[in-house]
Amino acid sequence: MAGTWANDARIAVRFAQWLDMDFAIAVDELIYKVLTKQAVVTEPFMGVYPLVIGHRAYYCYLDVLKALKLSTRSGSVAERKVRFTSQFKQCHNRNFITLDFCHYLKQLSTVRQLELEFTLAKGGRV
Repeated sequence: MAGTWANDARIAVRFAQWLDMDFAIAVDELIYKVLTKQAVVTEPFMGVYPLVIGHRAYYCYLDVLKALKLSTRSGSVAERKVRFTSQFKQCHNRNFITLDFCHYLKQLSTVRQLELEFTLAKGGRV
């Protein structure tokens, strides 16, 4: 089949902008809105989709903890919320966190504590 083929989306978008001036203007306007924080580009984090609050994406804290298999005990939640106030947002009586904090929690989930138990032999020392 004859024609011009591109398998890179960036090239395809640039070519489409060259073909259609209205499309080119729409792309430029979207880029401007993202750069000036009038629009937000979001992505799911481990299957958890964000909620956009005030031009920023936030992820449900409880859903992120479950996805990472971390403790959902209320004590842990309260402690982190006090330590990392700027990373939390409350909406609809639920806690939401930033993508940066999601990545921080993911890093924590990969660090495991090794517990060793020692028993004393009769008359022996540890």
